[in-house]
Amino acid sequence: MHDFCLTIPYGMIVMFGGIIGFLAAGSKASLMAGGGSGALLMLLGYGGYMEYKAKGTVSQLWTIASLVISNVIWVMMAKRFRKTGKIMPSAPLGILALLMAFFYAYQMAKTTKTSFKPAAQDGSATDKKES
Repeated sequence: MHDFCLTIPYGMIVMFGGIIGFLAAGSKASLMAGGGSGALLMLLGYGGYMEYKAKGTVSQLWTIASLVISNVIWVMMAKRFRKTGKIMPSAPLGILALLMAFFYAYQMAKTTKTSFKPAAQDGSATDKKES
């Protein structure tokens, strides 16, 4: 599974959380932080997806940027939870961000990258006809 498969829905959840925070509490900071980071995550996921479609592989640049954003989110949510003691929304979003950070780290640590184009079996595509 490529990281963009989860990055786009994750970005939607983060953006939706920012919008809900704004509507429920009138928090412009929630709208800017949640909406902005969610939109950025979706943009990174889309960029990774487009690269995958074009080249058959995905650069780790998309994964690294998503990892950085996820780390910022979970650290901020942990600080918020510690300060307020309120579970919503800091605990669920912080846990989700931490899980996504682990997922991105796993994606970066994988030694084999899946390819869009299947490899030729038994070298048949590279064999030259012998005369």
